[in-house]
Amino acid sequence: MTEFAQSTQVPNVSRIRLISVTVSVVLFITFISLYVVFFLKPIGTQKEVEDNANPQSTAEAFHEGKIEYVDSRLYPGLEVTHVLTQSNGDIALLLKADDAILEVGEGHWAKIYGTIESESTAKYPVFKVNKVVIKSNLK
Repeated sequence: MTEFAQSTQVPNVSRIRLISVTVSVVLFITFISLYVVFFLKPIGTQKEVEDNANPQSTAEAFHEGKIEYVDSRLYPGLEVTHVLTQSNGDIALLLKADDAILEVGEGHWAKIYGTIESESTAKYPVFKVNKVVIKSNLK
């Protein structure tokens, strides 16, 4: 039994060295935390400010007119499939949607809800449609 019962000695670490290492680790973690809170958070806040700076793109609006099909090749790169025409037949808006909602309202006088997506890329503003309310069933 004496063969296995050897005394294990723990290295002797002075208290001053142990305290200095502990304080160094705590200060390092504190500085990293302060850096993350004060320098990285404003980057995300700036992005939110830029997103909120253009309220026209986030505000939902509505327009009334007749929904008519248009060949998407007339407006390349805009993904426009329909136009909204006024009562005199002039184009008021270029329309696009993520689903087939415009095909359902095609040829009808309707009130459309959505947001202006871009104004400077084409002669007419591009309106992204979220909802269509058909005003009449006459084509």
